[in-house]
Amino acid sequence: YSSNIGISKIAWRLTGKELYDGFRNFGLAQKSGIDLSKELDGKIKAPYLLDYPTYSANSAYGYGMYVNFMQLVKAYSAFNNGGIAVTPKIVDYLSDSRGKQYDINLDTYPLKACSSETAEILHSILMDVVEIGTGSAAQYDGLEVGGKTGTSHIAYKGKYIEEYHSSFYGFVNDKFGNKYTIGVLVIKPKKV
Repeated sequence: YSSNIGISKIAWRLTGKELYDGFRNFGLAQKSGIDLSKELDGKIKAPYLLDYPTYSANSAYGYGMYVNFMQLVKAYSAFNNGGIAVTPKIVDYLSDSRGKQYDINLDTYPLKACSSETAEILHSILMDVVEIGTGSAAQYDGLEVGGKTGTSHIAYKGKYIEEYHSSFYGFVNDKFGNKYTIGVLVIKPKKV
């Protein structure tokens, strides 16, 4: 029943290079290109290390790598855009005190993360997570919502402690054809 076991079994079917290239195709461990002044690249294990089952498994479920919030948003956008990962943005333009608008020119390009068929399958799976799985709290009448919940142990001074971060990444679409990729991260959530 564990998502970690399931994703590990998928990762073990791939070579280290295939897994590494797949992560990179989705924009992981590289700047997303968001319209912010600073962004860290992140880090993925080298392809030869991903040939080892331990490294490929823990990278597949997210513990063996460093990626940032916007890289995950960009990656999830592919499941709602026919396999194309698009660059997240915060604003459409900047304006001055006289109302003159300045376009934001980003040096980014969409990534062909996966085939449209794969994106469609994942789109459906992510909708199932919300409809009948762990993301049921994200349901909202009139909206198509899909995504994946996540929980990560917090490491402190080289050891895992009994505190966690929780997340939800996915998409929300409305009946007017608007599509949104979403990400929510809760640091050290408290149960209510």
